[in-house]
Amino acid sequence: MSHCPHCPLYPIVTFAVTLAVSPLAELGDVLEVTANASSHNGVTGTRGHRATIPVKVGVTVVVASSPDSTKFITISKGEDRANVTHRYQVKLLGGRDT
Repeated sequence: MSHCPHCPLYPIVTFAVTLAVSPLAELGDVLEVTANASSHNGVTGTRGHRATIPVKVGVTVVVASSPDSTKFITISKGEDRANVTHRYQVKLLGGRDT
């Protein structure tokens, strides 16, 4: 049963992740990413997910977030959906050794 009577039983949330990697860092064969989510509405515990992503090509990428990206959302009773927008500028600066 959901912790919240007006929230879906298993809401789906998709996160886009931005990583800052030093140009001097030694890249391996895989990138391990862990995402955790928590709530401030009295729900105990933290939900998380871990993924391993293969590194195919080493590149130098600059990603800058836009100030008009969504910072947080509040879901109220009767709402079954909330929109979250994140905008980024991505620049590919070139390849690098892996």
